[in-house]
Amino acid sequence: MPTFMQVLTGAGATAGVSTAAYWGISNWQREETFSIRELLAQNRSRVLISSGEESRWEKIWTEYKSKNTNKIKDSWSLEGWDHTKTQTRLPSLEVKCSTEISREVKSIEDKEYRDFVTYCTREAEFQDRLAWEGYKVIPDSGSEQTWTDNFNEYKKATNQLKIHNLTIGTNEEYSQHASKLKDGCKTALSKPISDEEYSQSFEAIKRWCATK
Repeated sequence: MPTFMQVLTGAGATAGVSTAAYWGISNWQREETFSIRELLAQNRSRVLISSGEESRWEKIWTEYKSKNTNKIKDSWSLEGWDHTKTQTRLPSLEVKCSTEISREVKSIEDKEYRDFVTYCTREAEFQDRLAWEGYKVIPDSGSEQTWTDNFNEYKKATNQLKIHNLTIGTNEEYSQHASKLKDGCKTALSKPISDEEYSQSFEAIKRWCATK
């Protein structure tokens, strides 16, 4: 016959197993979630639209307005929305983006995440890729010596590191054609990283348009 202590020990062990099983099931049932900010940080194809990027916000607004034409209640229930007369961009769109980024979702397949990407981000560009790799774009002004040196190196017949669609003749002088390299860089930097032709000349973009 089991002693009183053996009964207690057995009961305690059973309770321990039951408790562990309960917490195991409970944790298994509790689905892991992530903030939109966390998921977006892992997506190197999209970038948040910054405050002040008016042309980008206007483009997003045009798309948002188009998708919600004649809808009494718009997709995000933006403050100020009136389907009969709303035309100009509502400040509440940008405000909504600033709050939605903290929303918890299960995955990038969630509608909330996909809506955020659609209305609050833009396609990543080569200037973004440079920043991720620790490079800084050479500013238009205040860096004339750098631009001059790069121009003179770029035009050499021996230079094989060319930016797509940018040709500088060996006889051309920076004083007369300074805009060639600057404009070529500006075009390349603003191209989406999905552009295959510019992607193939990314090393050249790094060399002639940025510093580290």
